[in-house]
Amino acid sequence: MEEGYTTLEIDLSEEHREHLHKNGLRDPVIDGRPYYSLDDNVREYLMSDWGFPEEKVEPEGFVIDRWHLGVEEAPPQIRYDTSRVDKHGEEHRYDSVRGSGGILDVHPGAAAYLAEVEIPLWAPESIKGADALLSRGRLAVGFQGVWGWSLNGRPAPGWKKIPLQGRLVYVSFDSDVHHREDLQVPLKRFTNYLKYERGAVVYIARIPQPGDEKVGVDDHIARFSDAADAVSEKQFSFSVR
Repeated sequence: MEEGYTTLEIDLSEEHREHLHKNGLRDPVIDGRPYYSLDDNVREYLMSDWGFPEEKVEPEGFVIDRWHLGVEEAPPQIRYDTSRVDKHGEEHRYDSVRGSGGILDVHPGAAAYLAEVEIPLWAPESIKGADALLSRGRLAVGFQGVWGWSLNGRPAPGWKKIPLQGRLVYVSFDSDVHHREDLQVPLKRFTNYLKYERGAVVYIARIPQPGDEKVGVDDHIARFSDAADAVSEKQFSFSVR
């Protein structure tokens, strides 16, 4: 590593590994990314190498290394154990550096499959969700939030590198997208782009929400012990977009 940069030694605590297990992720996927817990060495690395401000790295949590299309290292994401409250009183469960939008994350172990148009592609609104799907043998591209597929009002440039003509794409946003009209806007724009501009065959994979709390695809997958059933029509409600 260049002079002035932090020598990074990483470790994932048992508590954080257990959290990822409970969210449907398996160890080869966890360690292949990797995920690692925040400590003083990691905090210095995030500040010196990626420009994180001190207030974003102070809380406890773990780091999710991000890989644009599975091949290009991108600014990491932090997942806090307890939501961070910023100076404006807003809560953040996840955080990243300013200006790091539009990252289409693919696990580095799955990057080679992006070019195979015969392989269906899943599109959840989180990286953990994409890794939970990969843990069940499904190829997925993850991004940060319902607008994470876009950049500056347009589809993120990385989409042009993913063959989509005739490809099955399952859009699996968190369950609250079906209960909030404001979240329907990015969902509609995203699916319209995939279908009408890129020629994909698009399905909405609706995640059941039994209570008031929203459910992500990783939470949903973790409910089922059978890997095959976890991402089948038995547990999702599919609709054509």
